[in-house]
Amino acid sequence: MHRVKADLSVSAVALYADFQQDEAAANEKYLNKTIVVNGEIVDIGDARKGMPKLKLASKDNQYGVVCSMDPESPHRRKEYHKGEIVTLKCICMDYYNDVELTNCVEKD
Repeated sequence: MHRVKADLSVSAVALYADFQQDEAAANEKYLNKTIVVNGEIVDIGDARKGMPKLKLASKDNQYGVVCSMDPESPHRRKEYHKGEIVTLKCICMDYYNDVELTNCVEKD
């Protein structure tokens, strides 16, 4: 995933807002594309194979951008903290309340 070229770069707030405003257009623009997304971590959960699942803030108090870290890629760290600003490269997979990103790696 580190070597994959990103198709787009966007903030988590703007990504979520795009899906809220026009889901069909956002699907066309983002789904199944590699994107660089940056934002503030508001929640941390467990994902696959011991890698964290990071939720990035949107302007919605309940939903946001959920980023599952890639268990197959090397990572310089596995520990993240709420309130931290991160930049991740991921594949946009789905939108159902949250925007779901997968195969995420921290961008250098």
